[in-house]
Amino acid sequence: MKRLLTIAPVVATLTMAWVPESKAGSCSSAASVTSSLWKKYGDVATKLGCTVASAASQGAVDLVTCVQQVGKYDESVKKMVGYWNTMAASSWATIGPRRWDMDKTHKGKIVGTAGRMFIMPAPVEDNNFYVELEKTDGKGKASFTVCQVAPDGTKKKVWDMTVAPGSDNKGKTWRKRLPNTKGYIYTVHLDGKSVAKSLSYQLRTI
Repeated sequence: MKRLLTIAPVVATLTMAWVPESKAGSCSSAASVTSSLWKKYGDVATKLGCTVASAASQGAVDLVTCVQQVGKYDESVKKMVGYWNTMAASSWATIGPRRWDMDKTHKGKIVGTAGRMFIMPAPVEDNNFYVELEKTDGKGKASFTVCQVAPDGTKKKVWDMTVAPGSDNKGKTWRKRLPNTKGYIYTVHLDGKSVAKSLSYQLRTI
């Protein structure tokens, strides 16, 4: 089990928000949020005694390793969760991202061509993890994109697939192992592709 955010229990079932003007299969929709998160994480890590925290050129793995070496990773995540909650209640409200918590099941429903976005509030400390998406109900079609974001803002698409329309795949689960994840922030973007149909889902990380 992964340790990211296990120190901050949350309600597993989330009411999802609309993500306006989002682009299917794109890693750019979350750019403003992830940029803000990386800047804040550098500030938090520096205050916790990590001398290289503000140097993005040190690389994603070195950044988190530094925080681990000073024994402050869990504390850094707790502070980032607090920052997320503050920002989500104010300036991020119009964008509507949801916090992507590890070891939690996130449930939601996409209606028509709406979009849903999840973003991790802090970089991952583990070298790999699994992402699972289950279609629990509905006949809708949707794209599912997972992106990796480095401290310097570089974005990489690490999983991109389409959930086919219809009811034949109800209950189907898609699973993918993401390698070399340490030190990166990850985002998930679900984008509805059916005008008059819905799709219910569960998102899990293990």
